[in-house]
Amino acid sequence: LWELNRYEDFLEARRLLISNAINDRMGELITTLEPAQTYSVEEMLTGENAALEYKSSMRWDMRRECVNKDLQKVIAKTIAGFLNSEGGFLFIGVADDCTVLGIDYDLQTLRRKDLDGYEQTLQQILGNSLGYEYSEYWDVSFEEVEDKFVCVVQVDPSPEPVYLNYKGDKEFYKRVGNTTSPLDIQSANEYIGMHWTV
Repeated sequence: LWELNRYEDFLEARRLLISNAINDRMGELITTLEPAQTYSVEEMLTGENAALEYKSSMRWDMRRECVNKDLQKVIAKTIAGFLNSEGGFLFIGVADDCTVLGIDYDLQTLRRKDLDGYEQTLQQILGNSLGYEYSEYWDVSFEEVEDKFVCVVQVDPSPEPVYLNYKGDKEFYKRVGNTTSPLDIQSANEYIGMHWTV
């Protein structure tokens, strides 16, 4: 095809190669964009990781056997960590050792002792602590496991940094392995600069 008198054949062969390359790439993109496989809570009870966290309760202190509203901060900071990282899942009503505890203890502490009341309380905690403008990046649902309800919060990564505002203090959290870690001002600024384009 390098001969001058075969120039038209060369153009045809080149068009075919380019067309095949484009079709191959489009096939890869379509495969990549297919919906991710979904898993049940039971299938995800294998231990915490960078994208999965368990909390025993939202506000009921299992050790002291009373309401402890400071536990609400723990829930909010976990969601902040997921928002500021790559997203993930928070299961409320599951112990660190994967034991399903359910949310009955929490429900008994609420004015409305049903799943709607639970979700409203959780949404209020997250909205007040993180900002209602970010509520589109988390989704609250409930799944029945071993005859107990587990609250599942699925979190997408935020397009901008999210700060936890608790009792007037602003803090920045991100996921580090299977934990949610606070960053000091300098580390937070460096992380934000690396993680989001300004």
